[in-house]
Formats: sequence, C-alpha cells, structure tokens
Amino acid sequence: MLKSKRWSGKEGSSSGFRRTQDDPSSAEVSTNSSTVQRNSSGQVGNSMQSNNTFVTSLFRSADSALPSKPKMRSSSGSSKERNSRAYRRKDIAWAKSVNHGKPPGTRAFKNVYFRQRFRGLSGSIWTMKFNKSGTYFAVGGESPVVKIFKVIDNIIHSDQRSSVVDDGDEIKPFFETNPVRVFEGHTKPVVDLDWSQANFLLTASMDTTVRLWHSARGECLRIFKHGDVVSSVVFHPCDNITFLTGCFNGKLQMWSMVQSSSVCSANAEDYISSAAISNDGQSAIIGTVNGRVKFYTMRNEVTREWKLNDTTQIDVRSERAFEVRIGSEDGLKRDLSKKVCGIAFSPSDKEILITTNDAHVRTYMKNDKSLTRLYRGHVALNNSLRGTYSNDERFLISPRGKVLSIWDKNEAGVILTKGRNRVDVVHAYEAITIEDERANSKDTITGALFAPSADLADTGNYTIITASSGGTVTVLQRANLDNEVQRPNPEEGGLQRR
Repeated sequence: MLKSKRWSGKEGSSSGFRRTQDDPSSAEVSTNSSTVQRNSSGQVGNSMQSNNTFVTSLFRSADSALPSKPKMRSSSGSSKERNSRAYRRKDIAWAKSVNHGKPPGTRAFKNVYFRQRFRGLSGSIWTMKFNKSGTYFAVGGESPVVKIFKVIDNIIHSDQRSSVVDDGDEIKPFFETNPVRVFEGHTKPVVDLDWSQANFLLTASMDTTVRLWHSARGECLRIFKHGDVVSSVVFHPCDNITFLTGCFNGKLQMWSMVQSSSVCSANAEDYISSAAISNDGQSAIIGTVNGRVKFYTMRNEVTREWKLNDTTQIDVRSERAFEVRIGSEDGLKRDLSKKVCGIAFSPSDKEILITTNDAHVRTYMKNDKSLTRLYRGHVALNNSLRGTYSNDERFLISPRGKVLSIWDKNEAGVILTKGRNRVDVVHAYEAITIEDERANSKDTITGALFAPSADLADTGNYTIITASSGGTVTVLQRANLDNEVQRPNPEEGGLQRR
C-alpha cells in the first residue's frame, strides 16, 4: 500500500488518484511513482485597447469540474497474469457516461476511468496539442507561459501498446508531470500553437506576436510581429519552414522561418477566429466570428510560388441568434452565435470538421464543400472550443461546460431536407461528466482531444486528454474487455460487458 501525500500546491506537482484523508480540500492520486495534483480552480475594432475585452472573452471560460477522488490499492498477481485477464478494479474513479438519443447498451465509452491529473498551467488552458511523433505535449493559455510535457505512454510508433498497469498493480501515468521545457517570452495570453515535423513549436499570442521555439532549446528562436492579435497559427504540413497565421484584423499571412518575414498575404475582410491547412498542403481554410468559412489555394499554379487565392466561401451561420453581453467597462454587445470556433481536417483528408458556438458541429466534404452531417449536442456560447477527430475517424469529441460530447460517426442520423439540400442530422451522442467533490468548483472544460494512437483497431483503448479553466490536465482512459482495467458490475461484482 502506498502512503498518500498531501498536495504540495506547487504547479509542477502531480496527484495520482488517491484520497488524502487529513485534508478534505485537496486530493492526491498515485499513478506509479508519479502523481497528479488537484487544486481549485462581427467586425474588428480599430484599436487594440477597445478589442481587449472582446478578444479575451472569446477564449476565456468559466471554471470546470474535475473528477472525483478515488483510492488506489495493490492487487496480487504477476505481470503475466494481469495482462492475460481483465481486472475488476473497484479502486479506480470511473467517469459517468450517459446516452443521449442512443439505444440502451450501445455506449462506446461506458467504461472510462480517470488515469491521471496534474496542473498544466497556473491559469486557464486555451490551447493544447501533441507533436507529430506523440512524444511531447504543449499547453498554453491565460498565462503567457507555454509548457512542454513528455509523454510516457508513447504508442504511435510502437508495435504493441504498453500495459496501463505496472508491476506494482498501479495505474501508470500518461505524462511526466514536470515539464521538460517552460517557454517564457510572451507578455499576454497564448491563444494558439502548432508543431512542425521537426519539433519546432509556434505560439500565437494576444501580444500581437508569434514566437518560434524548439523542444531541444530553452530560448525563443524567432519573433514574428503582426499588426493585431494573432488568433491562429499553423505549420504547413509539407514544408517545415513555412506557416500560416490569421489575425483579428482580418489579415491572413504566409511566413517563412528562414526569411523571418511574410511571403504572401490576403485580406479576409472579417475577424479571423480560426485557420487550418489541408493535410496535402494544397489549400487553407479560415473561419470568422460572423460564421463564414473561406477557402484559399496556397500556390500559383504556374510559378509554384506562395500565393493565397480566395476560391470559395460558405456560410455556416445558424438561424438562431444569441446576444451575449461581454465586457463590463463599455457594455459592449456582440452576437457570438455565429462564431467559427475551430476547423480541423480529418486524418484521411477527405472531410472538414467545423465547430461553431450555435450548438452544432458540422462536417463538410473537402472536394465539393458540401455539408454531409450536422451533429447536435455541442454548446459553446462564450468559449473557443474546438471539435476533434479520433485517429481512426470513428469518433468526434467536443467539450461543453463540464461535459464531454462524443459522437459515433457510425451512428445513423435523420435526413432533413431544406430546399434542394439533404442533411444528415445526428442527435445521438454520449456525454461524459467530469465531476468534482468540491461544492464551490466552477471550472469548465476548455479543450478536449484524443491522444494519438496507432492500434485503435486492435485494442480500442482510446485515451482522451482534457484541459480546464483551472489549468488542470486530465487523462481519461477507455477500458475494454481486453484491457487490464475493467469496471466492476455493482450487482455481481463482475465486469460490465457491453
């Protein structure tokens, strides 16, 4: 039996899922030798000062609930025995999963447990991303500091997934909780970041700059100054020295790391809230706060030089309208129901996932820009929340308040006809609640994504990473019938089989 330790309150400390009985306001959870800590936690304006209140509200969230505190205890049995049979673990915190519009017994994420939790930042986390090889994990947000954490359970390039249970029968952590790099240099919150194939990291900030870093270097390598707040930054997938940025003044730019300057630009004539580049590197997409999505080609077809040409525009605005008051100083009102929160290409590069804050997540075909499916159950009125794909493209995930919404793309939808258009609307989804024992907790989930994996078809061991407005990173692990960790049946003491 491992002795529990009181939470130290330090930012880099961890807490493995173990209750600290002598301090009801804090909990520490043991995951092998590492631990995870738990603590409470449109149009562009002409001047930067007038935009500060509005800009901050686009990324700031109200606070989120964290998982309840479980106990860990050792079980007998050799490592070989543990890997050959499913364990009935009653000492693990299991997440609450609820079906919405799905038949009973069809929950794909019924058996999900809390694997790890630690403090990622001192303030709200607004952006997070794995590097291309899945070895590092970067977080940024309300604090101007960017932190890099090392992934222990790296399963992208391994032939076989490692066991989540160690020789001491403890749940192994997914991350090292002490950051390998802490990048300091920005003077205002970090709103977006992206990795290159060569482990270069770009960070976009409200201080109107983009900074270049590398996982092996502790200092800033380049600073790229912009004319307004940079809302989006993305590396070109086929060119490690070129990247795309989108600003709140509507300017879209391609940059060269070598020249340290912009090589081409375009005017979106709207407040850019998100941007993405297709996996083949042929096209770029931007989303705006007014619900418009614009498509650009990235090269001149004759000279093959960089050139952003506006080709197509689609309107993803909902007919519903929400007037939300933001900012207490000038009483500014904005219609936030039209904002495009995030854009993501599917791993196969055939679909485009567009997240908006009108309670919808939409998928469009990349080739003809047609709307293929509309997923309901997403709510993000005041947040910059983005939907993401799982690696096998079966599931979509998006946070909403204290709940994770997960849609199964294999789920049948309802065909709705609007004029000449036929849209498949999916109402069914699973909701995973991240609860907290603290009555005064107001933390909300600010981001969620699936950890990269290469063996989902064989194991189905999906790992979900969430971030909160309190700066906490939580790792959720899906257990299946072939996994070492199984959810006990409350009535029989056995497994809950799907």
